[in-house]
Amino acid sequence: MIKRDLDSCILQAGNYEQFLELLSDKGYEVKQGKYLAVKPQGMTRFRRCKTLGDMYSDEVIRERIEKEDISFYREQQKEVQPVLCKCKVRRYRNEKSHTIEGDRVNSAIDGLIEKVGMFAMEKKAISVDQVKENFSINGEQAESVIRQLETIGVLGSKNEDGTHA
Repeated sequence: MIKRDLDSCILQAGNYEQFLELLSDKGYEVKQGKYLAVKPQGMTRFRRCKTLGDMYSDEVIRERIEKEDISFYREQQKEVQPVLCKCKVRRYRNEKSHTIEGDRVNSAIDGLIEKVGMFAMEKKAISVDQVKENFSINGEQAESVIRQLETIGVLGSKNEDGTHA
């Protein structure tokens, strides 16, 4: 959400000061020290923009404001990207087994699937080994997450080299 709002303000702003005003108009608190940090409404802590990725450091934001506008953005968006959506499906063999702990586990799995999906969309292709390594889970869990991402259409089927695109 923060990235989306930053991108929107970058496209609309003519200069850095307008960018900061637009962020404030969207309800963000802006703090400028050594690094630019923003705090959306409802959050308790500021988030440094540079931690959102290479495209959100102070210098890069200033460069993007100068060279990007809506026509530039439309040129970059020729290829349609898949959208990761949360799909909550809970399967219980016996309703008596439904517990608060089970809800926590399912919530954690949903979060993991979402994170792996975002990781996969950034990398364009991922393998089971990459998922195991980057998310500290075992091979069975990694395969399960990849199968679920294939099911909802975020990942394609397995390639010859073992990666999923």
